[in-house]
Amino acid sequence: MESTDRSFTVIDIRRTGTKKTRSSVGEGGRFVSKTPFGAARKAFTRACREKKVKGNCKLIVTVQETTRGENGKVFAYKMKREKLAEPREISRGGGLFGGGTPITIEYSISGVATDVPKDI
Repeated sequence: MESTDRSFTVIDIRRTGTKKTRSSVGEGGRFVSKTPFGAARKAFTRACREKKVKGNCKLIVTVQETTRGENGKVFAYKMKREKLAEPREISRGGGLFGGGTPITIEYSISGVATDVPKDI
């Protein structure tokens, strides 16, 4: 973990307009990222995978900062995942000589900050 990394925990994950948590990732979990949006994105991806959603997925993800020495601020994001028309291929790792592990990217993820739900 780098010194610029921060840690976050998931407070709530729900569908838009509902009051009930919709995922087993709904509470807890530790996500390490440089930004709260990055942590929310990781939690969102995990929630969509656990629900076995194929294609589009829309959820509101609420995370709280748990980094030591920070004030525990709460952030909420409206996240959206869309299936790409054509999957992208990238390679990860490989060092100087290339030949890394091929990875297929099938979805694009976007999100926008939103107000924290009142019933949290």
